[in-house]
Amino acid sequence: MRDITDLQARRDAEIATERPIITVRAGELAETIERAVAVLRDAGVEIYERGGMLVRPVHVVEPMTGSVRRPRGAVVLVAVDADWLRVQLATVARWRRYTRGSDGDPQERSIDPPVDIARTIARVPDVGRWPPLRAVVRHPILWPDGTWTGARGYHDGLLLDVDGAWPEPGTTRADAEAALATLRAHVRYYTWAMPADESVAMSMLVTAVARPVLEAAPMHALDAPAAGSGKSLLADVAAILATGARAAVMDYGRDPDEAAKRLDGMLLAGDAVIALDNIEAPLEGATLCQTLTQPSRRIRPLGASTMVTVPCTALLLATGNNLTIRGDLVRRSIVCRIDAGVERPELREIPQDIVAETIERRAELVAAAQTIARAYVLAGCPPVDVPPLGSYREWTRLVRAPLVWVGMPDPAGVIERARADDPSREAVVAVLGAWRAAYGDEAVTAHGAIARAEHDRDLHDALAMVALRRGQIDARALGYWLRAHRDARSGGLTLRLAGRPRGTAIWRVTGPSGGDGGDGGDVPPPRGRAREGTDIELAQTSPPSPPSPPPDAEVPF
Repeated sequence: MRDITDLQARRDAEIATERPIITVRAGELAETIERAVAVLRDAGVEIYERGGMLVRPVHVVEPMTGSVRRPRGAVVLVAVDADWLRVQLATVARWRRYTRGSDGDPQERSIDPPVDIARTIARVPDVGRWPPLRAVVRHPILWPDGTWTGARGYHDGLLLDVDGAWPEPGTTRADAEAALATLRAHVRYYTWAMPADESVAMSMLVTAVARPVLEAAPMHALDAPAAGSGKSLLADVAAILATGARAAVMDYGRDPDEAAKRLDGMLLAGDAVIALDNIEAPLEGATLCQTLTQPSRRIRPLGASTMVTVPCTALLLATGNNLTIRGDLVRRSIVCRIDAGVERPELREIPQDIVAETIERRAELVAAAQTIARAYVLAGCPPVDVPPLGSYREWTRLVRAPLVWVGMPDPAGVIERARADDPSREAVVAVLGAWRAAYGDEAVTAHGAIARAEHDRDLHDALAMVALRRGQIDARALGYWLRAHRDARSGGLTLRLAGRPRGTAIWRVTGPSGGDGGDGGDVPPPRGRAREGTDIELAQTSPPSPPSPPPDAEVPF
């Protein structure tokens, strides 16, 4: 019996030398938690604070399916719970409980990590003073000042999850021009509707690797007249540059509330690239708009009673055939239109497996994308002729302006095309024009306009665009639309609230009675020619695109 006891004592001593001992004593909860946190840190357990909750990075082992699909190898952030934390505490330390025996002598016995200790650490992020995490980055980081970090580990809010040696991006304009040629040659089998569309594609690739250091970036949408044009593949190219895996895909569907919940879940999970695939209905939504312009969003995790503040670090992509973007989302999106020029694009034979080639050349392509931005920054950010773009000043400095600097058209130049195709804008044009033609300078209520519309076909058709409910123009819906578009301007016309006599709003459309109001740009061409006319206008105002690299085959992608 003595031999067995001695053997156990020796084993306990050996284990104790490998792992520190944490002793639990009554009245020392704070000290015990502090000791446990220090041991977790020393052992390198990856725990971070993100938006008021503790998270840990997890690599997806098997592809995830459903309304949100993630490929094998993707990295997601999951909440640290007490059960997982208790296992980690048992792994990194030996736990003892200090008591007094019946004879009053002090005693220590082995125990499992106490549940209350694990629960407290998991639920109270401030206790551990864990490092704040903005995003997991799976390629070297190019910082806004042009410095470059390729070492694995935690760097100023970003967790760099990379292996091996990566080529450092170039620093000169010549390097940037060569890097642009490399990226353009990589997508050589795509055919673009106009030169600015190729610039949007280049912007998507550069933004994919710059996004972790940007406060905000516009959505990059991929549009085509027919299926099989390679939109999803091009989105995967951007995702592979950013993450090493194909894009995480979200079904947007037709219910904006459900779509918002899915998007919130992906933001919580820290997906670096989120693809809204095969959009069929007009794309809009407050959640999308906030995600694209705000550095963070308040989100309520599923099943939780409290809100968390989550950084918006994802690059949002959207794909669709003849994609329509509405309302406030128009100015937050740049659309790349791919036109293969054939009836059945999916039947073409393309001598390139672009996904496999992107994976194989990933380090080279990431370095090329970063070279374009780095060379521009190190050159002192020379002025380029691009107008301001709302919330995207830093994106303009690190992506948009560098592309224009090396000779590409302004990628944001395509916004006017999307604006001309926006159905909500068409409705504003129609209502203001018909209202002005019917009433001139006279002010009228929503009910009065509906009564007039019974005998005025143009006014009826215009109001039906915004307030048709169950086959009739609804006064409540029209009143809501008028309030939402107060002071809206189009074609030299402006919708004004003229007053509220007896509590009822009356409305007037001010401005010239005919024509386009002198600005020539707000009234879209007739339906069916909007895209063509807009393309011609943009082609005339955009700088010429540099010559395309020679294709390796006659059939374009």
